[in-house]
Amino acid sequence: MSFFGSGKPKQPVQSTAEVQANMSQRESQLEAQINAKQQELIRLRNQINTAKSPSQQEFLKKQALQVIKQRKMIEQQLSTLRNQSIGLQQMQFATENVLQTTQTMQTMQVASKAMSKEMKNVNVAKMEKMMDQMQDMQERAQDMTDMLNDVFDTSDQFEDEAELEAELSYLADEIMIGATVPSSNISVGQQQAGQIAEPQQSSAESEINALQNAF
Repeated sequence: MSFFGSGKPKQPVQSTAEVQANMSQRESQLEAQINAKQQELIRLRNQINTAKSPSQQEFLKKQALQVIKQRKMIEQQLSTLRNQSIGLQQMQFATENVLQTTQTMQTMQVASKAMSKEMKNVNVAKMEKMMDQMQDMQERAQDMTDMLNDVFDTSDQFEDEAELEAELSYLADEIMIGATVPSSNISVGQQQAGQIAEPQQSSAESEINALQNAF
């Protein structure tokens, strides 16, 4: 049997949310008390203004001073409570940040182990060899394409533009000469061969030429 009696049972520690809820409730109560004191001051001020005797006014002023002191005490309590609430919120934010950082680090450690395990299955030498083979095949395919282009390329056959323009001008002159020759003097065979027959001389012109040659 203990001579000092049994100690009081320890109360469970409240969570941050529960403490904040209690603080919010207490804050509302203090604000209500401040409003009540303010209303009481308004009532006393009206009574002081309507008091008929100086002694009565003095008595009401003392009451008003007491109410002002009480209001200031309550306001001080409210200010302290609000500061405590802000400090508790800061602690809560810091705790959440630490928990978030811890979870992030744990996730990164798991990901790092998984990556390290998978990297053991990767053969870097084989990968480099495969990439070299792919690059070599691409170069061969490009060489084959260039060879085919060289076989069917006809751009070198018409490099001299001056020759092309001269040929075009010559064809234009032939077309103009052909247009001035009567079609009756061109035989069918000559038209097919692309040649133009010269017009035959008349019999009178032949006789005159013969006489001139005789003299």
